[in-house]
Amino acid sequence: MTIWRNHGRSSAGRLLEATRSIFGLGGIILGGMLCIAIGLWELAAIAFYIGLLLIGVIVPHFLITR
Repeated sequence: MTIWRNHGRSSAGRLLEATRSIFGLGGIILGGMLCIAIGLWELAAIAFYIGLLLIGVIVPHFLITR
């Protein structure tokens, strides 16, 4: 039994979606690092918290659908 279905997407489409998600995650982490460099600690903490939440969603999603 699969939890998620492909919904008509090819394997290349899934890989493109995974790549786009990881780039988005990297952008959030880099934004948090920029906030640390500027001294905006609260924004950096929020960015890293969002990054951790995304890791908890993105990584299991693409591991399960493989």
